[in-house]
Amino acid sequence: MHRVTMGLMKGAHAAPPIDLYETAGDVIIEADLPGADPASLRVMVTDRQLRIEGRCRPRPVQGHYLQMERCHEEFSRPVPLPAAVDANRASARYERGVLTVHLPKIRDRRNTAIAVPIAGPREED
Repeated sequence: MHRVTMGLMKGAHAAPPIDLYETAGDVIIEADLPGADPASLRVMVTDRQLRIEGRCRPRPVQGHYLQMERCHEEFSRPVPLPAAVDANRASARYERGVLTVHLPKIRDRRNTAIAVPIAGPREED
């Protein structure tokens, strides 16, 4: 019996390789997903994390696999983001085995000080 070596595993699911970069206005993720079923792809975004999930079917080959790094039954990949993003304006495209996700940056509100008006009776001068 031959043992198949799988690549880039995270827990019970495969983790596809990615490129993550940013421009002045966007965070961009490109994930290599050869053989992925486009209907199974899911991209979920919060302000600081992206998760890519889906499944694919390994291509039938003459013989048997000795190493398999390009396609797995199911995959899942969490990606911490370097900046806060607007999940409502995110866009994704799957073409030629590559999933590209564009995430517009927003100003991170967690460290912003906001003056809150105080209602109630005020002392008169």
